[in-house]
Order: sequence, then structure tokens, then C-alpha cells
Amino acid sequence: MTLDFSDYCFANDSIPENEAFVEQQIVWTKIEGNTLYLSVGHNTYAESSPHHAYIMAIDLTDMSVMWKTEPLTSNARDFELIGDIIFSGYGFTAEKDYLKQIDKSTGKVLEQIPLKSMAEYIIQKEDILYVRTYDTNYTFHLEK
Repeated sequence: MTLDFSDYCFANDSIPENEAFVEQQIVWTKIEGNTLYLSVGHNTYAESSPHHAYIMAIDLTDMSVMWKTEPLTSNARDFELIGDIIFSGYGFTAEKDYLKQIDKSTGKVLEQIPLKSMAEYIIQKEDILYVRTYDTNYTFHLEK
């Protein structure tokens, strides 16, 4: 089985003079059941190519795209799948920084929590969600 993601390398909304900076790549993946979740994005400002930094879900039984989140949802180095929620981080130097809660079955953002700076790592250990930014550590108690 092979998945070809070459159609996702460039969004169709990039500023031509910034083409060299906006090639998108797969940042993080996780499989749960028959679903592959992956984060796609580039490492420059959203104004250079606004349609990036999203999560998509792929049904591994037929390789179809189930959903994609709205852009500017996920550019942390990872994300966590916890129950029915995906915890993802988004932010950049001059852009607002958030921890986002995304509905795992639809890809819709349910809530966004402002952060002091961009989330780099999001890690669950037992009932605590740890969010590491470059200058702040956050902990969130997870309720069942």
C-alpha cells in the first residue's frame, strides 16, 4: 500500500515570490484504528501561503480523505489523540498562539486556548496534558 502526498506539497494560494519557502511537508502522523491522522504545513508566515498548518484524516480501508481541518490549526511538532479530541498547537512569531481542541470525527475546532508562545510539543501522561512552548511549560488536567 502506498500513499502519495505530492498533491499536498504546495497550496494554490501562495505568493509567487515566496514559492521557495512554502513547500509543505508532513510534520507528524498517528494511526488510530483504521484512521491515519497527519499534520501538514510549512515553516514560514501564513501570509506567504495561508492554506497550511492543518490536520487531515485518511480512512486506511479505502485511502479516502475523511476531512481536513481549517488552515492555521496545527504547526506544533506533534499532536495528541485523547478520546474524541485531537489536541494540537498553532502559532508563529507574529501570529497568535493557541492550543486547539479538534473533534476527531469531523475535524472541527471545538475550542482554542491562548498560549504565551507557540506550542512545540504536546504530550499526555496519565491525566495530564503537557504543552511545551519555547519559553513556557503548561500543564492541563484532563477530565474523563
